[in-house]
Amino acid sequence: MASRYMATGYQTPCLFEKIVFKSLQGFLFEMRNYEKFTTESDLESAKDECLLYEDEVLPIHFIDQAAIIRKIVFNYTFRYDSVLDARKLHESLLQLVYTPGWRKIGGRLRANSEEKLEIHVPRVFTETRPAVRFSHVDHLNTNIDSHPLASRLPKATGSTPSLQEGSPAFKSFAAPVDLRKNTNHYLRSDEPLLCLHVTSFADATLVGLTYPHSLADAMGISELLKAWSNIIMGKSYLVKPLQGTYRDVLDSAGTDHDKEVSQREFALESKQTRGVALVSFIARYVWDIATRRTVQARHIYLPANYLRHLRQGVEQELKETHGGVVPFVSDGDLITAWGSRLVMSSRPWKRCSAVICNVFDIRRRLENTFAPEGPYLQNLILPATTVLSRQEAANATTAQIAQHLRQAIAEQTSDMQTRSLLRLARNWFAALGTMPLFARWDSRVIACSNWTKAKFLDAADISSAASGDVGEHKPCTGVVGNSAADAAQDHVRPVMFWGTTMNTDDKTRDAFMIYGKDESGNYWVQGFLRKESWALIEEEFRRFGKDSKESI
Repeated sequence: MASRYMATGYQTPCLFEKIVFKSLQGFLFEMRNYEKFTTESDLESAKDECLLYEDEVLPIHFIDQAAIIRKIVFNYTFRYDSVLDARKLHESLLQLVYTPGWRKIGGRLRANSEEKLEIHVPRVFTETRPAVRFSHVDHLNTNIDSHPLASRLPKATGSTPSLQEGSPAFKSFAAPVDLRKNTNHYLRSDEPLLCLHVTSFADATLVGLTYPHSLADAMGISELLKAWSNIIMGKSYLVKPLQGTYRDVLDSAGTDHDKEVSQREFALESKQTRGVALVSFIARYVWDIATRRTVQARHIYLPANYLRHLRQGVEQELKETHGGVVPFVSDGDLITAWGSRLVMSSRPWKRCSAVICNVFDIRRRLENTFAPEGPYLQNLILPATTVLSRQEAANATTAQIAQHLRQAIAEQTSDMQTRSLLRLARNWFAALGTMPLFARWDSRVIACSNWTKAKFLDAADISSAASGDVGEHKPCTGVVGNSAADAAQDHVRPVMFWGTTMNTDDKTRDAFMIYGKDESGNYWVQGFLRKESWALIEEEFRRFGKDSKESI
């Protein structure tokens, strides 16, 4: 069996490959230099080193350790067009930490002697070692649209698609300015995993939640938000203990103990990037970063009528090429295909093959693995990879790309294929510390993460029934209003949110984050693209606006 996978599976990289990869990886990410707690000066807040050894030590799991994840500090910031009580928001989050099964979120990030990440949870939380870092900025005398920066926050533009400022412009609303935006800070200090930053205006509130990405993926944070919302609404009895805190739910998946997977090959197993192709691919990527620095983060507003326009064109083309039958493509397929086509049409992409990496949630794919009674706060994600030749990258239509994306998801995300991909991921993590790559030496990569199923706008619903202290069966009213009746009548849901990496050295490019859609079917997307790609998107929107006016 072993010889079979030497022929078709992952082959251990040669020494030269390892040296080149490690050197370039260090240049790109600067995340291997995890210093140990050797002197008191290494500890910025925890002066007594013995406290470290009194903490409860919890494991950080398999995928959480991946280099591309463990280097990232992430943030979600939610806008509410209501005035929320910052103190009560903080108190309710603290109550969640004390809820049975949730102490993990009050921990600290550490690296052990093998450079594996761990979570150290204080046995007792104190003022000097709090469960959550909390900060509050008060602009209660200023309306949000009168504030010089907050007035520029993204806003829906009705039935007209638009490009607006990206999340980096609003980082001051996401976290306190003195929070260092890199994983090393968490490793070398007593910084809590969660940072809650509230900015209050006369008519609105911004709520930012920052954490190391190794703690959880989007679906995990959605579960945290739902639990927090239940605490705020006095429904702590609905909060279920976290699963997988002490043992990785993926412990055996994709290993020798997973007997069925050893007999199945992953769909793209023979197309893994290896040898000279891997070295060439990395060299091209480093050169691109060094010579093309004009990557801009911008928000894309896609109204429901624009999605209908996209779908109509795609389905008409697919109908013509499939004998009158229209194969299924999701909204996520449409948006990813649309964005990918425009990226591949821009100047730096000419005459290159391409791969499109779509992040998918393992929770929905593995059978008989996850406990139905509780949430998992960890990273449970892998990429579904769509491989396009030079000709396809240069000439494929949105419909053709959408069909390729849907085919890749169907072929690569079944229970057995996910387990096979996990097997490859274990090999890649052990050898190179990165996700499996299926690309040619000349390929460029487009990455897409779709958070629609996380339903963040619903998860962060801070509805309250009546005013009162935080406690069992008592709602923690997050709304500042005239009466308990006012709070009871209104659902306090965010009107929008954004998510972003906080790292100052972030090199994200050719990537999309699909936030999801609102009640009216409008989508928000954030892109990290070159100016040439943004110019093509602007032209696309102008053309749509012109056609819409002519059809009236």
